[in-house]
Amino acid sequence: MLMETSTTIDQEIRTVPGGEFWYKGIENKLNSYFQSKAPSTHFISIQHSINGLPLQRGGLMQIWPVLMKVEEMPDAPNMKIGIF
Repeated sequence: MLMETSTTIDQEIRTVPGGEFWYKGIENKLNSYFQSKAPSTHFISIQHSINGLPLQRGGLMQIWPVLMKVEEMPDAPNMKIGIF
């Protein structure tokens, strides 16, 4: 898994109002997941979740992961599609 870590992550982070944003994308994550496993349906629905986490106790900096889950595939992992 570590060997698959992007070496160009600094080029993928964008400054946006309120902070910095890394976005891998819904389509990229689905294509990556389905390379090794065919979807069991022609239509899928996805659930998104976002939740802020402080980087330090009492600190002002936070990280907000953006996750998605394929509803029709309960065994599929939560996929990280972005971080704010």
